[in-house]
Amino acid sequence: MKLLTEKDFRDLALDMLFKAEKERKRIAIGRVISISGRILEKAMVNWLEVCENCENEEEFKKEQERIRLLFDEFIPYNDLVKELSVVKNKKFEVVVCVRVVGRSHNGYIVKLFDKYFLYETKFVLFEFAWLRVFPLVEKIYELDNGEVSLYLL
Repeated sequence: MKLLTEKDFRDLALDMLFKAEKERKRIAIGRVISISGRILEKAMVNWLEVCENCENEEEFKKEQERIRLLFDEFIPYNDLVKELSVVKNKKFEVVVCVRVVGRSHNGYIVKLFDKYFLYETKFVLFEFAWLRVFPLVEKIYELDNGEVSLYLL
């Protein structure tokens, strides 16, 4: 069990983004749409998300596990579409939507894609929960598969 820091979450977000790059349907880039419904060519965006599935607008709107990167500055939409690695040099905040898989005496066991975490909180969580990890207010521990089984017993 490893206590995660803000840097760990930044690294995790980038790692999951670059893994999802092979499946572009899992990446949603914030976009600016004109009144006529077309994506503006010279649009500037300040967020992108890695989702379980965001192939279309309907899928994107569903509650699901996701990581949102909120950039401190606007980035040209076309730059992100062409090359996702531009985010490495940008400052961003990480917000995640996790699936709650169980409760233990220490907190909640939550899942984000292929990773499991112990989230210590005083609040009641339901099937999905949004967590802002910059600044990291509550303790979040990364768990391996054996630890997940022990906590869920």
